[in-house]
Amino acid sequence: HLIGFAEDEPIIKHFPARYLPSLQIFCLLRRKPSQTGAGCIIVNPDDARPSLIKQGQAINAIRPEDTCLFIGRNAMREDALNALQTARNAHFACHGVFEPNLKSRLILAQYPLQNQEITLSVRELFTTVRFNNQPRLAVLSACETAQIQETETDEYMGLASGFLYAGAHNVIASLWPVEAEATQILMEYFYRNVEEGCLSLPDALKHAQEQLRDHSGKYKHNPYYWAGFILIGEESGQACEGVNPSQG
Repeated sequence: HLIGFAEDEPIIKHFPARYLPSLQIFCLLRRKPSQTGAGCIIVNPDDARPSLIKQGQAINAIRPEDTCLFIGRNAMREDALNALQTARNAHFACHGVFEPNLKSRLILAQYPLQNQEITLSVRELFTTVRFNNQPRLAVLSACETAQIQETETDEYMGLASGFLYAGAHNVIASLWPVEAEATQILMEYFYRNVEEGCLSLPDALKHAQEQLRDHSGKYKHNPYYWAGFILIGEESGQACEGVNPSQG
């Protein structure tokens, strides 16, 4: 409320931003330092969003150490969960479903003929799923993954807080149904800013949003395309060693 803003400019032009869901989760995250390194990428494309495959492959090219790449029906639940237990970075390019009462979920794979879905739910993240290596980041590149259930208390119940509770130190998630092409471009910019530009996570997302705005006139004047993703977490990880995070 105090930082102020220019009347005709988005706030990201001047300030990177991150959110913390609660002091309880912040204290939980600070008990152990986050870890960087090899991770996994889980992609669930369909006829409506074939670009998800391109997104996963592009990120894998930027992060070749992410040797666990699960696409569509290869995203078997047990294999994916085993990979997540030891991953230090997790990227989901899939469908997200927001429902109250801990029913929000990521759809890891679909079997239309059997009317079956392979999912990862908020309830599981709060009860059984744990990321043992304290991953620095989980990216939920899907629709409405930052949505929360309204409660009479200040509890923050949603996919993003579930990932934080399970051990991820930072989560990038979406506030609304996002457009596939714009999301793919944003994610590529973001990962290049982190891996090649050595920016901190808040700065990398801020810069990626600015890059997406400049990418095309279609995106520049419509926040729907570039403002949908936010960073939630505590960002204790460092940018590249020996490089000032503000550079680039």
